[in-house]
Amino acid sequence: MTSCPVETDFAPTVAAWASSIAFPRRSDWEPELSKRQLADRLGYSTRWVELRVREGMPTSSIKGNQRRFLLSEVETWLAQRRKSA
Repeated sequence: MTSCPVETDFAPTVAAWASSIAFPRRSDWEPELSKRQLADRLGYSTRWVELRVREGMPTSSIKGNQRRFLLSEVETWLAQRRKSA
């Protein structure tokens, strides 16, 4: 049984590559919430979220057949609706 020599001196290359990736700063990043997560955060039902989407509530993306939401965008949209009411 012979063993294959494996190059193990790749750590500097990986470190250089990782340092060149521009990761978002923590303060710039916001998680995308599912419909259930958004409903829980706002204290409403998922049906309420569905109805607001029909009224134009912003969605961040659609993954598969599931919408995702940014809480900050939704809160801004809700505040604007309150002002105009």
